[in-house]
Parts: sequence; structure tokens; C-alpha cells
Amino acid sequence: MTLQIPELPPLPSNLFDLLRAIRKTLQVKLSHERAMSSTQRGRRSVDLRMAAQEALHRLPVEQTHEMFRQAAELHPPEDVGRAAAAARFDLARSFERQQTGSRLENHLHAEQLYRQVLLCPERDEDSLRAALTL
Repeated sequence: MTLQIPELPPLPSNLFDLLRAIRKTLQVKLSHERAMSSTQRGRRSVDLRMAAQEALHRLPVEQTHEMFRQAAELHPPEDVGRAAAAARFDLARSFERQQTGSRLENHLHAEQLYRQVLLCPERDEDSLRAALTL
């Protein structure tokens, strides 16, 4: 698999151009997030992920990990869409935070999930999301 790094636009030369670029980036991000919630499965996955992210600092790592796992398991293995990729990315991050089990196994699970995230064809549309998964 050849990793393609998206081409970044040049930095704007003035404040107004910078604000327009920020606005465009945020519009793409919001569009991407709306698309993740466009199906019942996607909405359920997003809801579970958001609940887990909000609970990260309140609940034990194992509990939030289970929530991320449930979100990822909503998507069949052949699903490479936005919601599936986001759920797998969050689960991979959760594996990296795990304090139980083999550290090596946890990182291998995370790596496998990150590789699946790279298969999402829409990943490159959102430059912020693409940068996280380079």
C-alpha cells in the first residue's frame, strides 16, 4: 500500500484569506461529520463515540474502551465509509490507552485498525482528518 500525502494549499498572505481558509476547512469538516450521521448505523456509532469521548475523564479506561468497541462493531468489516473509519480510529486510540493486557497486542490491534481507516475513500476530503491518519 502506497501512502499518499494530500497536497496542502499555500498559506494565505493576509488575515481575510486566512479566515476564508479556516471557514472552508470547517465547512468540509462539518459536511464530513453530517455524512457520518446520514444513516441509522452511522448515527448510533457517532452517538456511542461521542458518549465515550465525553466519559474519557470520568470513567475507567476499560469502560470507555468498551463503548468505542461497540461503536466500531456496528460496522461490518467491509464497511470503509466515514462513520466506520471514525469508529475504528477512536477504537485504535483507545487500544493505545489500555493499561490492561499485553502492550504489544494492544498496539498491534491499534495498527490493524489504523490500516483499515486508511481504506476510507473520503478520508482525504477532510484535511484535518487526513492529517490525523497519515
